[in-house]
Amino acid sequence: MKLKNGIVIEDDFLLTFQELLNKDMPAKQCLELSTCLDELISHINVVRRTKRALIEKYAKKNKDGEILSDEDGAILFDDDEKRQKCLSEINEIMNESIDISLSEPVKIYADEIMTPKKVRLLKDVIEIVEREQSEQEKSEEK
Repeated sequence: MKLKNGIVIEDDFLLTFQELLNKDMPAKQCLELSTCLDELISHINVVRRTKRALIEKYAKKNKDGEILSDEDGAILFDDDEKRQKCLSEINEIMNESIDISLSEPVKIYADEIMTPKKVRLLKDVIEIVEREQSEQEKSEEK
């Protein structure tokens, strides 16, 4: 299962992903989710460090080597070419995907309450199913 870097490094992604660990599901999927969480934490750190290195490479710095920003906190660049190159390289990284070791999506009942943001963050790792469909699958497994 693949997840885009741009999604996994969002601030709320990890917290939202961890909420899946509180759902009842088959033990195999629980183990996979736990493994995925460890993979994601490691991967997120690598992506964030890479993004930071690109910013440090292209951003305008003061005489002490500190990155300069404007009053709104936006990073400053010496020229538009450096800014565009930095953004282009960051976008390239954000569009890359990580392959996580989750063999199937986590089933979420269609009538469960979730926010649109949570659904957007988890859309690649969840499958929304009707409650009756899921109950039928459980009885077929027995």
